[in-house]
Amino acid sequence: MNTLFTKREVAKIFNVSYHTIKRLMSDQVVPLFYLRIGGSIRCEKKDVVAYKYFRKKYTQLNTTQRCEV
Repeated sequence: MNTLFTKREVAKIFNVSYHTIKRLMSDQVVPLFYLRIGGSIRCEKKDVVAYKYFRKKYTQLNTTQRCEV
């Protein structure tokens, strides 16, 4: 199963504030991908790492980039 992070955990990974993560999730150009599970919002580990290093969703990465994640 994929590891899921809360917005606060993602903020610690990115070393930014909780509000910055909320802003990245609602960005119109390159949003941080998230899942809505019930009433909570979660981010998959692979999407967080892909966004941190490549500013893309994991599924948009090419084969070489996926190996790095």
